[in-house]
Amino acid sequence: MLTTMTIKGIHFHAFHGALEVERELGQVLEIDLSLSYDVEPKDLDSEKVPPVADASVYEIVQKVVMTTKFKAMEGLALEIARRLIKAYGVVELVTVVIRRRQLFIPGDVQSAEVEITVDREDLGE
Repeated sequence: MLTTMTIKGIHFHAFHGALEVERELGQVLEIDLSLSYDVEPKDLDSEKVPPVADASVYEIVQKVVMTTKFKAMEGLALEIARRLIKAYGVVELVTVVIRRRQLFIPGDVQSAEVEITVDREDLGE
């Protein structure tokens, strides 16, 4: 049975981006995640630990966002997806959305975002 865990609205003040000002002053990144995996109904009784834990997903994302530097948001999203797939052997597909609301561009823009979907086969696993 395909199961998808979704975590929305994770916020970090981080120092990623193509512009020097983004890397020096930083900006708030909002991250949404979806992790898809198969679960057998027999594994869903009340005594079993879930195969994917939201707290540890958060910790993995936090470590990537706060300890790496990417000029391209796509690269950051890909690294998050890679680490989640490697951390959870049951996860087959990860979608990462990174949204930026503090844009250093002239004009009235609500936000810019990238979305990347990676499956285990994309990583050669």
